[in-house]
Amino acid sequence: MPTLETLEQVLITCQSADPFSTLVVSPQTGAAVWSYKGSELQGAITNLAAPVGVNGDYLAVTTKDKPMLHIVAVHIRDRTHQKSVLPGIARALAVHPSGTVVCCAIDEKIYTWMLTTGQLLTIISAHYQPVSHLQFVSDGSALVSAGDDGIVQVWLLTDLMTPHDAGLMKPEPLRKWSPHSVPVTGLFVTSGGVNCRILSCSSDQTASLHSSSSGECLLTVIADCKLTSCTMDPAESRIFLGTSKGAVAQINLYMEPVLRERHLTTVGDNDEMPLFRNHKAAVTALSTNLDGSMFVSGDALGQYCIWDVASRQCLKSASMKGTISTAQFIPNWLSLGEAEYKKSPLPVAVLQKQLAKSLEPTVPVVLRPAVGMDEMNNQLDEMIARRLRGEEISTTTWNDRVEDVQRKRPKAADEEEESDNDEDDEVVPETVEGLKAALNKARRANRQLYSFAVSQIVDNKS
Repeated sequence: MPTLETLEQVLITCQSADPFSTLVVSPQTGAAVWSYKGSELQGAITNLAAPVGVNGDYLAVTTKDKPMLHIVAVHIRDRTHQKSVLPGIARALAVHPSGTVVCCAIDEKIYTWMLTTGQLLTIISAHYQPVSHLQFVSDGSALVSAGDDGIVQVWLLTDLMTPHDAGLMKPEPLRKWSPHSVPVTGLFVTSGGVNCRILSCSSDQTASLHSSSSGECLLTVIADCKLTSCTMDPAESRIFLGTSKGAVAQINLYMEPVLRERHLTTVGDNDEMPLFRNHKAAVTALSTNLDGSMFVSGDALGQYCIWDVASRQCLKSASMKGTISTAQFIPNWLSLGEAEYKKSPLPVAVLQKQLAKSLEPTVPVVLRPAVGMDEMNNQLDEMIARRLRGEEISTTTWNDRVEDVQRKRPKAADEEEESDNDEDDEVVPETVEGLKAALNKARRANRQLYSFAVSQIVDNKS
């Protein structure tokens, strides 16, 4: 049975132009199991890093001093590197859980790109002051943003992906609240999709926990110093708050009496609100592991620590050459060490600077016979990838694919004689005209499905 040591690793990024500013370390040993030299960054200062998709094929890396976004392959034998020039320096980055959509915060706007085609879908003026944090909800149906104006907002993914001819537009957010009076310094979104809880903290020495479904404030924490980062365990029973003094405070949400407002002090020891002390500077990044037994923290001086929650002991500690900007637990991807790992065939395109005029479907919807889910998914990924690259899709019919799969799989003894009699059968491919007609029919069906979905969303809103 897999253990947590084989299930999780820690992704660490620091703001530095030195090589190996992005690492993946083992939470048990503290040793680096993967590192990114960063020679493709050409001396730029690394800022944020985010996994692309759930399989760990790529990492999206932004730079602090240049308007660049780099998509780099994780597997050691894959030399894929896609460099894109952004309209401005990205202060925040969020990648959709599927790995197909990326959002960047540039000044007060949120830019949304389709990662597989490079199309710039929308530009939304989201905040009155620069956007500081972006994070997708667990199912990818919405995006949460926070800015220097102290406002936290929830945006539907449909609004972020719907192009508008008018150019700049500002759709109404699903939820909006102003829990802070100064810039937001930390943002965390729990699981639960659009019905999640959203935790934010600020330099005004407060943290707030809101319900996305109702918009209600569930908890307010008032501290005696600035709060610089925040996170929660997967069970949503404990809150961890990083402070400007270097301490990390733990708040148990089910501790009696249950209060809507709590006060946090970093002076002395408090069993009701335990403190984790090892950092000498403001804590800039926090993340808990899968079962909530450990968490990782990073500070402004480049030190990161891996903690055991129950004993409050620092298990591992190391230093890097810049402020820790990313510290999060990630799955132990096969791409980190599997020699024969095969990445997804979906392409990663150069991000465009101009808004896309239209998003007419270019990939037909095809119904296929059941030949095994793995084979079906592989065929679909290959077809979509070739279509996105502008290549012609093979005229081989799905029946031919099925027969090819059946010929490759081991045959039973009672099938040998029957298969010998079928060897001389000739397969006639479909005509080009037939394929064009089927493609046009699929496009019409896609437009009808899209119109129906939009009408349902608009009706539900009204």
